[in-house]
Amino acid sequence: MDPSYDYFVKILFLGDRKVGTKSLLLRYSDNTFSDTYYSALGVDFKIRTIEMDGKTLKLQIWNAIENHPGYFKDAHGVFIAYSITDQSSFDNVSQWINEVDKAAPVDITKFLVGCKSDLTAERVIERSEGEQLANRYDMPFIETSAKSSANVEEAFIRMVLEIKKNLDNKPKAATVTSTTKLSDKKAKKEGNEKKCIIC
Repeated sequence: MDPSYDYFVKILFLGDRKVGTKSLLLRYSDNTFSDTYYSALGVDFKIRTIEMDGKTLKLQIWNAIENHPGYFKDAHGVFIAYSITDQSSFDNVSQWINEVDKAAPVDITKFLVGCKSDLTAERVIERSEGEQLANRYDMPFIETSAKSSANVEEAFIRMVLEIKKNLDNKPKAATVTSTTKLSDKKAKKEGNEKKCIIC
């Protein structure tokens, strides 16, 4: 394990095609944006390392085009996305949530994100509708724009904070699972000492 980071966190993007998950991934990881749609096959992922509470976190962020159960392995959080310009993508959110509930770890952090908030003239899903849906499933909610960068950083900060909050609320004995990944140096030093993903 690379000793350059303290904790490893796996985050997924799920949603209908063309809702903007690939653009959000690229904006957050590489700070780039393109109006051209590139069809992705299967999954692709990016890495970004951040600092939080004095710890270095390595985020592995996956854009999952298909809902294969294997994509959920070791995942800590999932953004379920729709486009504010696409009614069907919003209607399908419940189906994506059901897939997550069936295949993902029971304690995975789910986060609803409305994409393409810059396209105000094409909006068909009001912000209040997104908020109501998120409340229905007891999920955090945010609208973002990969094109303008609006709320992209905030979405990820809130996701990581939600993951941390969920872990902090667990009994100590439950904070360690097979998804916990420490550096080789720390693992050897600390042996079987209990650690949460983000502390």
